[in-house]
Amino acid sequence: MQVRLSPDRKMALKALPKDLQEVVNRTLEGLSLEEQVSLLAGADFWRTVEIQGRVAGVKTTDGPSGARGQFFSNGTKAAFFPSGVSLAATWDKDLIHQVGEALGEEAQSKQANVLLGPTACNHRSPLGGRNFESFSEDPYLSGKLAAAYVNGVQSKGVAATMKHFVANEQETKRFTVNEIIDGRTLREIYLKPFEIAMRDAGPWAIMSSYNAINGQHADVNDFTMKQILRKEWGYDGLVMSDWGGAHDPVDSIKTGLDLEMPGPALRRGQRLLKAIKGPNNDPELLTAIKIGARHVLELVARTGKWGRFGEEPELANDKPEHRALIRKAGTEGIVLLKNENRALPISTSIKKIAWIGPNANACIAGGGGSANLNPHYLTNPLDAIRGAVKEHNIQVNYEIGCQTEKWVKSFPIAGGRVKTSPTSGEDGMILEFFGGRKCQGGIARARIMKTSTIFLMDEKPPSLADKDYSIRLTGYFTPEVSGEHILGLGAVGPTRVYLNDELFLDHTHWTEAGELFFTSGSEEVTKKLTLQAGEWYKIVTESTTKSPDQKLPDMGKDALDFASAVGIRLGIDLVRDAQEYISRAAALAKESDVAVVVVGMNDEWESEGYDRHSMDLPEKQNELISAVAKANPRTIVVNQSGCAVGMPWLAEVQGLLQVWYQGQEAGNALADVLLGKEAPGGRLPISFPKKVEDNPSWGNFGGDGGAKNEVQYSEGVFVGYRHYVSRNIPVLFPFGFGLSYTTFTLSSLGFTRGKNTLAPGATVTIEVAVKNTGKVTSSETVQVYISPRAGSLVERPAQELKGFGKVELQPGEEKVVKVVLDEFAVGYFETSVGKWRAERGVYVASVGRSVEEVVGKLGVVVEETYEWIF
Repeated sequence: MQVRLSPDRKMALKALPKDLQEVVNRTLEGLSLEEQVSLLAGADFWRTVEIQGRVAGVKTTDGPSGARGQFFSNGTKAAFFPSGVSLAATWDKDLIHQVGEALGEEAQSKQANVLLGPTACNHRSPLGGRNFESFSEDPYLSGKLAAAYVNGVQSKGVAATMKHFVANEQETKRFTVNEIIDGRTLREIYLKPFEIAMRDAGPWAIMSSYNAINGQHADVNDFTMKQILRKEWGYDGLVMSDWGGAHDPVDSIKTGLDLEMPGPALRRGQRLLKAIKGPNNDPELLTAIKIGARHVLELVARTGKWGRFGEEPELANDKPEHRALIRKAGTEGIVLLKNENRALPISTSIKKIAWIGPNANACIAGGGGSANLNPHYLTNPLDAIRGAVKEHNIQVNYEIGCQTEKWVKSFPIAGGRVKTSPTSGEDGMILEFFGGRKCQGGIARARIMKTSTIFLMDEKPPSLADKDYSIRLTGYFTPEVSGEHILGLGAVGPTRVYLNDELFLDHTHWTEAGELFFTSGSEEVTKKLTLQAGEWYKIVTESTTKSPDQKLPDMGKDALDFASAVGIRLGIDLVRDAQEYISRAAALAKESDVAVVVVGMNDEWESEGYDRHSMDLPEKQNELISAVAKANPRTIVVNQSGCAVGMPWLAEVQGLLQVWYQGQEAGNALADVLLGKEAPGGRLPISFPKKVEDNPSWGNFGGDGGAKNEVQYSEGVFVGYRHYVSRNIPVLFPFGFGLSYTTFTLSSLGFTRGKNTLAPGATVTIEVAVKNTGKVTSSETVQVYISPRAGSLVERPAQELKGFGKVELQPGEEKVVKVVLDEFAVGYFETSVGKWRAERGVYVASVGRSVEEVVGKLGVVVEETYEWIF
């Protein structure tokens, strides 16, 4: 076989100005070995080390759905953007670039120079707890959207940090699990989003994952980090560890991990200096330290922090343009999955809407974990729909239908029922810090908390550094309704709850860890109590750092930062009759013109730290939907989740919207689409299988590896729709699917200038005429899938997304959409030679609206086999 080689490429970050690069180089040469080593670990939880007068530190902040700032709990208010999968459902690179720009501005308002996002891991299973944070099951879509995000953020002088490199597709045992992935699958599926973003955007920072890949943890992985990222791709930016995810001090720096986070140094610092000054002189180690220090210095320079010492206070900038962008992004990501008898949009000529569901009167802005934040505001769906139909004199009546909290509902701080004093206090609880583990002595710090869930990874007073400490949380609560209540408590360390100054719940001797606090906390314990409406009850919670006898089955040395913090989650709720809720909802639906049931997940069911155990909607939501649909056939379901869910009631309802997590404007975005103010233009970035057993990762996900703590990626490259289409497995809704309030035609398929030949450095462009033949302004997404040539040397998926384009059209308007296929579009990774290969032959390009709805096919030709590395 004759093979033509593509040019040898390496990625190149945008160069620093020449004079600034020279200053960086001179500064590096002037640093002592000790100073170089000091730069290779954080100074504190969020910042890099500052060398007085010579090197400024940079501040990082969690993303990717906003810039949270300094504090994990009760931080400075910030804009809450739609989650990654919601953005991906827009299929709109320009819009996501705008979101990236706004996120860069948000980071600057928090005085941060580095945003920890985007998350670009693939959805391998619908049970992935962190799927909501990532874009898609498809690596091409993920990579292109990640690149748009990165370019937007970095256009503001803020570093984007692509994470988690690599294969962090599950949260179960994430600190220790060993992901077994063959070389071709690793390249084509899991490394591919990072590779695309490297070429198209050049992120200034990368974050390594916690897990191991084929026996080596990500931060010390010779193959993924050293061979591929640093050598083959030529990445010369900064690589940091996930928080607490750095391992061997020598191996990690030699492999290419520049920065251990958080600080102060745990693996590095004195341990690294000791290794250098040991009996074995290691020139490779000295070189690696200098390279790592240079990467830190260049990050300082790229983010505009060079010579700028100190830090201004964080700001809560609630910008009108950010509000509008979040609302726009939220509406454009909504996917219309079913619209029988034109149930949607809801007519404004009706009189009564039954507004039902556990998420109907709550703004579920995002999933849980580090992607969450303290938003400027939240738009409640019930308030939004009532406000939107007020001018039409439509009555909106509400029933919750069922509850879905995974743990007892947090104390209702915002409702005036939790105060720092029962008479003159403000809303919230008083948090006090003490040295030692007994809440005794002088108060080291105090502040008012607007939440009863507190995780203090990043908020230890300086006077308590490197010491055990304790906290006291004090508040006064008055119930809305008299009756039997339930109080719930989860904690990281030994904890007690006092009710009216008497011990009520002793949780000091727990030993088994649960899912709370990134699995570093206990299972929730509960206790019932009878409370009277109108009376004030004093609630005091005292908690300390973790006792050594508390078991952390997956924490070990990897997550000392989580396990050494103090954390409590305190909740209270009225004990309720679940069946009565459903009956009341059905009765309301029966007397209404239309019933809207808002269901789904929330930040307790989908979160960093753990995976889901089932595709089912939690608690009694399926039963609720069926009861409402039986009472009123004109039932519309709104599902909020970051992943596919089971839908046993699908045939019983007339309308279905998949709305994901849309950020702080979730209520307004939903109302806009339900009433037709905006048309749903979203398309699924994931497949919705009929049952979890149909997913190709079934049996090899989460804890399925058992005692070996291994997960086999045995499905290979047949992930998501690649599996369903290639194996002819029917799904509920296919990848790329989405209905509209209007109709479109796709016609006149062809190649620009008739050119249909791919070669190294060459592209082909597919053109298709798209016309809006309906009566509503809306958008259509043209998708192009490549099928392998006949007689391919390896088994390949029947369809692979390799291009897409989106267009908005007025009624009757027609435009030509152009979709570019690059030189990489028909390639696969040939492991025998360690290169990508495009085989000689004819490939089928299927053009359509989803992976299953194809409107035309074209032939793409490769005249001579060619190979490349990057």
